[in-house]
Amino acid sequence: MTMDAKLFSLTFLAGAAALVLLTPVARAQTQTLFVADGHDTIWEIQGGTITSFSTGIGGPQSIAFASNGHLFSADIGSGSILDIAPDGSRVAFTSGLHQPSSLTFDSQGNLYIGSQQDSTIVEYPKIGGVLSTTPVVIDPNILFPFAIAVDSQGNIYSNDANTGSIDKIDAVTHNVTTFASGTDVTNGMTFDSKGNLWGAELREDRVVKVTPTGQETFFGLTGLQSPTGLAFDSLGDLYVTNRGGADGGFVLEYTNNGGTLSNTPIDVPSFFPGSLNDVVVQPLGVPEPSSLGLAVMGIFAGPLFLRRRKRG
Repeated sequence: MTMDAKLFSLTFLAGAAALVLLTPVARAQTQTLFVADGHDTIWEIQGGTITSFSTGIGGPQSIAFASNGHLFSADIGSGSILDIAPDGSRVAFTSGLHQPSSLTFDSQGNLYIGSQQDSTIVEYPKIGGVLSTTPVVIDPNILFPFAIAVDSQGNIYSNDANTGSIDKIDAVTHNVTTFASGTDVTNGMTFDSKGNLWGAELREDRVVKVTPTGQETFFGLTGLQSPTGLAFDSLGDLYVTNRGGADGGFVLEYTNNGGTLSNTPIDVPSFFPGSLNDVVVQPLGVPEPSSLGLAVMGIFAGPLFLRRRKRG
């Protein structure tokens, strides 16, 4: 059953430790999602339930999983990169950055960070199984790298706010070439299993797919409202975080039907209090986190109200 973008919105009278969702399910969510909001919290979504995974962060802008199952977050507020363990505890991997706005890992476990204020992309290489804390400058001239991604060959891709293009940085030479032009990617980018690059166009309410040869296709998917983060699960379903409007941010899922992406969102978890910045799918085989919030038997500082909302 598709939902015609029927959503359940949330209204808070006070802070909540756990959110229990009443969501129509057309296709079971197969993997755990993590969502970074625009305030101070990373949320965990599993089986129709949202719990607070890590809170009190100074502005989680971008999130990505390391190979050891830890979740890394670019904290734009404090200028830090946070290393968050499966139990929700965290330490600062590095600090003193100037507005880190994007991060990602390559297949070898190397960490890449884009800093908005510095207009710089740096790499923290993985040496002997351990991430180095000494950065290597990859590109000092990318204007406002809000979104970065790495392909299977180790080439780095970043939006360029100066030209409106997506730039490709060679894995070996670090030479920069224009990979795609005429886009307005200002937020998340990710690759699908076929090597296509996908980017969120927040101002256009659409996403763009760029093939390995640079061919662009734009999708004005139903329900998008200022899309920010993108992630694919193991089935090829696409999840998109949206900043939304006055009601707050929300997540949409578009299913992969035999290689074709559905235009009708399903399994919409709910509205969140505040805007959303990014989403990541927990890789298969990674141990399930022990969330800070308690599912179903959540402890609330005040009552939680649910109201049905219809979009579109």
